[in-house]
Amino acid sequence: MTDNKNKYHRYTLPIGKMAPDVWEHQKALARKNLSPLFAELITKVKRPFIQVITDLISPNAVFFQGKVLLVGDALATLRPSSALGTNQAARSAMNLVAVLEGAMSFEEWEKRSLEFAQMARNVGIQREALFNLSPRPAENPTAASEQQKDSML
Repeated sequence: MTDNKNKYHRYTLPIGKMAPDVWEHQKALARKNLSPLFAELITKVKRPFIQVITDLISPNAVFFQGKVLLVGDALATLRPSSALGTNQAARSAMNLVAVLEGAMSFEEWEKRSLEFAQMARNVGIQREALFNLSPRPAENPTAASEQQKDSML
């Protein structure tokens, strides 16, 4: 992202750094492409900043024979639209109790942690598609919502 002084920003365009013509164009796109509620929110912003939204899931959660474990954002950065980041960390921590008590292996803990992270990523993508917040099409909204419902029970 390039700011109003032609400086490149990789992840965040700070408040006050967006060129006015670019912001007007973004508001026009919002009015054209977003639901009325979200378009109204965007068009009322006076001093915008832009944050890149990314997904990243580690291929592993267990390292060095269980001496290092990744949980929460260290395991997977999730889109804010998933609203599951805290759940992911709490779920990993709760399942870790079972590992420490000998009721679950590190392998099973890792499998469950990675499956939940992937499901949470998919939920974020589906929610963005549902609310028309992302140009990426929904992969399978019905399957994702059923998977989310099953995982939350």
